[in-house]
Amino acid sequence: PNIPIDNLLQTEAAPLDCEIKETIFSMRPLKSPGPDGLHPIFFQSQWETVGASVCKVVKEAFMDPINIHAINETLLLLLPKLDGATSLKQFRPISLCNVIYKVITKVITNRLRLVMPTLIGQHQCSFIYGGQSADNIIIAQKVFHSKKTKTGKKGLMAIKVDLETAYDKLRWEFIIDTLKDIAIERLSHLINARVEAGRWKPVALSRHGPPISHLFFADDLILFGEASMDQMGEMSDCMNAFCKASGEKVSVEKTRLLVSKNVHPARAHELSSASGFHLTADFGKYLGVPILHSRQKVSTYEFLVEKVLKRLSSWKAKNLSFAGRVTLTRSVLAALPTYIMQTTLLPKGICNKIEQLMRNFIWGARDNQRNWHTIAWDDICRPKNQDGLGIKNVHLYNKSLIMKLAWNLLTNPSALWVQVLKSKYKCGDDLTPVVTSKAACSHIWRGVVSVWKDMLQGIQWSIANGTFTTKSAYDYMSHFVSNQSNSGTDVGWPIVQPAHCAIHTLKHSFTYFVIVLSFNQYGSSFISTTPRTTKTWMFKNQQVFDGKQFQTQHVINQVRALAADIQRIGHEAPHMGQQCHTVEVGWKPPVTGWIKCNSDGVLVTLKNKAACGGIIRDNSGGWITGLAWDKGFRMVTLESDSMTAMSLVVKGCPPTHPCYSIVALINCLKMRDWQVSINHIYRQANQVANWLAGYAINLPMGTHYLSNPPPGCINLLWQDIVGLHFRRSVTL
Repeated sequence: PNIPIDNLLQTEAAPLDCEIKETIFSMRPLKSPGPDGLHPIFFQSQWETVGASVCKVVKEAFMDPINIHAINETLLLLLPKLDGATSLKQFRPISLCNVIYKVITKVITNRLRLVMPTLIGQHQCSFIYGGQSADNIIIAQKVFHSKKTKTGKKGLMAIKVDLETAYDKLRWEFIIDTLKDIAIERLSHLINARVEAGRWKPVALSRHGPPISHLFFADDLILFGEASMDQMGEMSDCMNAFCKASGEKVSVEKTRLLVSKNVHPARAHELSSASGFHLTADFGKYLGVPILHSRQKVSTYEFLVEKVLKRLSSWKAKNLSFAGRVTLTRSVLAALPTYIMQTTLLPKGICNKIEQLMRNFIWGARDNQRNWHTIAWDDICRPKNQDGLGIKNVHLYNKSLIMKLAWNLLTNPSALWVQVLKSKYKCGDDLTPVVTSKAACSHIWRGVVSVWKDMLQGIQWSIANGTFTTKSAYDYMSHFVSNQSNSGTDVGWPIVQPAHCAIHTLKHSFTYFVIVLSFNQYGSSFISTTPRTTKTWMFKNQQVFDGKQFQTQHVINQVRALAADIQRIGHEAPHMGQQCHTVEVGWKPPVTGWIKCNSDGVLVTLKNKAACGGIIRDNSGGWITGLAWDKGFRMVTLESDSMTAMSLVVKGCPPTHPCYSIVALINCLKMRDWQVSINHIYRQANQVANWLAGYAINLPMGTHYLSNPPPGCINLLWQDIVGLHFRRSVTL
């Protein structure tokens, strides 16, 4: 593939000052320093002083790369891959570079992100921003699951290729030639060309699904094809052509061949003899995750328990304080199985064993001698803000990671693994896939199905850019479990109430007690308090508009009966008969130097429309067009007559609330460098915002900025400017 000329020019251009600054400030402040001993936090905190010099050095490196040796001194740290390492092959090198050198490489990396999707295919999940090894693991698990259930005459074969680590064997002309490409991706291009030509017959997991011919993650290779001698010849020719051009070499001793169960043993041995690859029934692990060729067993994941136990054996619990043991448990032990749990729903037995080791370590148990556990494990697993220690429940954390797969299945339809699963299990082409359990489905699909209902119940339409995080999923699920355990009954996930129902509920609660002055037609006038809507007004409207006639005494009796009911309620439920007093309510201008923003919303159920309106005014009541931050205002008062909305913003909003994302966005805006005061007001002091919200219902969808007040709200504006107040009865 060719890189567009515009992207090439952008990649080669000298970096801008803002680009360099953004790169420096994107680094973690306390990253390990290089030979100069300086952390990124030094450059971030002293940018006003050193910024110009840093930008100059970086630009000079781009203009004259020969002088890069002045800043690319690097400390090399060797970490052993295993205990008792004796040779260099058993160490993992870690490079500690100077910050300036990191800036140069990061600028180049950020620019390459624009062109890498052009060069890298879907079957290679490395080298692309956002690509994860989990993508290939899911596809590999699905392919091997199909191998187990494969029937028919045509069998499948998979080759796990092991390339010898022999960098000194690479041809320098090949390295120079492939600097414009990724070397291993050349092999992917060769395979794709043969697939398109019909020479290489890939694996098809479903009739309309994408074909799978290979999976690459850096130099971890798995090749898939039809189990026949012709296809083995195609695979061998392709690998030989790549090795001849690059100087790479396939390790025949370590490369393994696996065939589906419908391949005759004689054919399998024939394929093994022709290729020289050893025949196997189990590939073991792929990218660190066990490939499941049969039913899921606890013994398959015992290595995770041993891994945690091995880490514990290197620590001396008796020499650590309780706080130290909790910190190590939360930051190290709980993180060890995370990688596996991203793609696998572990058996509960494994989760329980890991939690048992964590509990014993926290309470200082040693040598199979149990100590007293003075606090329940469920209480320890609560968040810190709920008087817990913040240690995650392993099983719930596992489900939250699987829920992230379910979220990606919903939001990332272009990913190869999503296409494979959706086509295999016939999820449909709708925005929300149809996810149901199948009789013979893979372990990954069972995991997705187990959390799909929970994820759908947690989805909320968001005005902001909604994002999914594993933490939010865990908080959501742990909140459900805590509610269930505290209630003592089966409590489902919180049901999101439709907006129109919530509006009607609020409307009825506000209008439950209304002061009514009856019409004095027969010399009897009275003031009574009636619920929701008055019988008097109802009778009057039916008489005027419907032509109905009512006996006067009947109307009076109905109204008096309602008044008597309310009086009885006041005696039987004293809390309902709270005392009230009258106050003067009106809009008050902000103090000098501040501005005031009033807002309100409206819902028209019949039109199925909702809108909001807001107005910004200064201390003279003058109309201000635009957004407060963009206008340079840094002292703002926010007012609304919605007690519910104000309470969510001021007191906090739980993650399960349907308005959580909007409140979180508001809180982010509050964290900017300005002073913000948030107050609740009564409806009579918010009339202009209320009128604007109703006015917005009839406008086209979108955001509209009004440079001048609409004629309909001029009188309301003047009422606020002159300080007109209204009487309102409020509860003491």
